[in-house]
Amino acid sequence: MLAFSGSSFTGFRLQLAQRRSFKNITTMTASTAPPQTKIALYGSPVSNYTARCRFLIRRKDISDTLVSIRSPKDFGGIKTESYLKLNPLGKIPLLVVSKPGHEDHAIFESSIICEYLAEEFDNILPSFCPATAEARAKARLIANLLDLYVGPHHPFMYKNLEGDRANEVQKMHIGFDAIEHVLDAKGPYAAGETLSLADCCLWGNFPFYDFMLPTFFGWHPTEGRPKLKAWWEHMKNESTAAKQTYTEVFDALQTWWDNDRWINLGMQALTQRPSVQL
Repeated sequence: MLAFSGSSFTGFRLQLAQRRSFKNITTMTASTAPPQTKIALYGSPVSNYTARCRFLIRRKDISDTLVSIRSPKDFGGIKTESYLKLNPLGKIPLLVVSKPGHEDHAIFESSIICEYLAEEFDNILPSFCPATAEARAKARLIANLLDLYVGPHHPFMYKNLEGDRANEVQKMHIGFDAIEHVLDAKGPYAAGETLSLADCCLWGNFPFYDFMLPTFFGWHPTEGRPKLKAWWEHMKNESTAAKQTYTEVFDALQTWWDNDRWINLGMQALTQRPSVQL
């Protein structure tokens, strides 16, 4: 799993400021956006990485009108020649930007896609770019901690991998403890009083944690972490976009359950089939 791009959030912020010096900074509506550009996000409902992008798109209210959310089945799948030409890794999500007179521009890796969309539609609130350098650094740090110290152990919750499953999942505590340490004490968002890319990354992953950690491993990331719990409780009622994105992933995980995914992995559930708690 990759974290944010090597370019700093500070540079990102400066670019936005330069653009705003030439543009009206009031909230843009769909009717004012350039109609020639077509942007499509490709992913699946169960993908936590795609969910990060879907949350940003929906929270900015640019889905359908400015950014379409589509399936890789449009290419015949993620391993087809046409898809691999755009993303040689054969993974999701994938963002395709089509502008008249230009070749299609492909962007992959979820945090990079989120960063691009935040910049491309910076005049549509929320900006997902905190106002201060400190808050931007906090947002980037949280996203990195999630991807580098929780992410590598994340697949052990639901895949057949070599290694001690319980021990690997237990290692996620290291990342969650670090995130708890860095989370803004006042909130309500991860990096302070406004949404950031850190919220996209965390919220995209949390349906997995809510569904699997209590059900199969007997613990939840918010236990003993008051700042993370406060953030989680806030996000559950943050917006329609948050609820829609969360429920979409959770419903897909329930389909995994119904198809005996964990039974086939030899995993014993500690609880009944989980349900959405929003």
